[in-house]
Amino acid sequence: MQSPLKAADRDPEPPATAAIRGPLVVHGAGGHGRVVAEAARLAGFDVLGFLDDGGSGDWAHAGDLPPGAAVHVAIGDGRARERCLERHLAAGRHPATVVHPRAAVSPSATLGRNVFVGPLAVVGVGTRLRDGVILNSGSILEHGSSAGTFAHLAPGAITGGGVSLGRRCLVGLGARVLPGMRIGAGATIGAGSIVLRGVADGETVAGVVR
Repeated sequence: MQSPLKAADRDPEPPATAAIRGPLVVHGAGGHGRVVAEAARLAGFDVLGFLDDGGSGDWAHAGDLPPGAAVHVAIGDGRARERCLERHLAAGRHPATVVHPRAAVSPSATLGRNVFVGPLAVVGVGTRLRDGVILNSGSILEHGSSAGTFAHLAPGAITGGGVSLGRRCLVGLGARVLPGMRIGAGATIGAGSIVLRGVADGETVAGVVR
């Protein structure tokens, strides 16, 4: 049976951001989870607590979550984030997108489900963020760019306009990606890199990438 997440990933247009303000459980009690929880509270969510499979949260099992609460999967690893979101979708739980009130998101941008946009991050005109994308503190996805499912911009990472970020790629701390570049699925760009060319699927690069 086709999972609801994979079907959505094939959709050429991600769903518009839902204006959800209500009870929220953050899945993941680590550092990123704490960042998401704080942003969610500032954005007006009623954060009920943390779900964490390792037992460090308020709930260890998803089946024990309060009925009707939305969920945000706040796990840095893209594959783990995807697996957990698929389970929540299959169980009928609503995945919430969380945008810090000090982020700048263009009204023409589209954000999928379970997206996180951190403080001082910028989502430019006409950008598209698919399900599970993370834009960490101070990162910038410029005009006309797109981020595939579970892509991750680390703090301070910046892209020029018209950049395509593939599924589950990682753009490291403070990295710079020139306009129009394609970053392949599963690619990793090291911290502080300057990317002057496209990066292939699964490729790991660092430094000045020519």
